[in-house]
Amino acid sequence: MKKILIQDNKLGPKTVVAATICFIATFVAGCSTSENPFDQDRSADDELPATAETFAANPETTRNLSTYDNFEFFIAQPSSSADSQGDLCLLIVEDDITATESCGEGPIIDIGVQGVRAQYYFEGEAEETDAWEKLAPNLRVKTY
Repeated sequence: MKKILIQDNKLGPKTVVAATICFIATFVAGCSTSENPFDQDRSADDELPATAETFAANPETTRNLSTYDNFEFFIAQPSSSADSQGDLCLLIVEDDITATESCGEGPIIDIGVQGVRAQYYFEGEAEETDAWEKLAPNLRVKTY
């Protein structure tokens, strides 16, 4: 009669804990790919043109995301006196005049004006597709 040796492939508790910690650390680190732009100092490029008007956005908090043709894309914190609620405002400035602005709580702010549409993603990155061009990690635009 032959003896059959069955090997137990169970993982020990230390291995399971270590693997779980590695998984959680990787998951948390990968969840947010973007920094908070308001944590950084403003530069001259972040300021709105003097002729641009805002209603819902606080002009002293604007950050320039990108330029596309004759459009500039900014984000800003909402004005404390603004009627619209939200955590963030997206502004499209055309030829130094604010064409449109919208504030929201996410996960996406989507606005459009005069042949251009923009989407700002609060978390993660905007995806580039055949229709959408990615201008910044959280911003994509398309023309129509």
